[in-house]
Amino acid sequence: MDVIKNSFEKYKNFWILGIAVVVVAVLAVGTSYVRTHRAEREEVRDDEVSLESCKSGDAFDALTGKPCPKDLSVKGEAPATVVPADRTISFTDNCHPSIDNLTVTNGSRIMLRNSGTTDMTLRVNGREETLRPLRYFTSVLKSVDQYDIQCGGETVAQLKAI
Repeated sequence: MDVIKNSFEKYKNFWILGIAVVVVAVLAVGTSYVRTHRAEREEVRDDEVSLESCKSGDAFDALTGKPCPKDLSVKGEAPATVVPADRTISFTDNCHPSIDNLTVTNGSRIMLRNSGTTDMTLRVNGREETLRPLRYFTSVLKSVDQYDIQCGGETVAQLKAI
């Protein structure tokens, strides 16, 4: 026992130095790992949109103005429908549509979007929706026909399903 005690006393400074080096190395690797993973998580958070402010049917986040995820499903709501850009009609504050006349195939889904800063009431295919800013709704054109799009009670654009 005295041999071990004397050996420890003789090399005590080396033991303490060795333990200190190991502790510093573990801390350096650990903090580097944490910083790397925290930065990755923060980058994801910066790019993502808060689910509290994006709801199904929202094209853009009401707080940040960033686009809402296309596959958003909030509180049991159905995922937002993806509609190609060539079948999307945006309306400005004065009900001016981005497309005046649009021809699509029968059964196509179209999107009507309020890109303005005030509420507006849009009507198409027998469906009327009052949309807050940066909100949209979709409608399926189920029969070959010509459809009027009304904004604020006036016809502002036409759809033709062929």
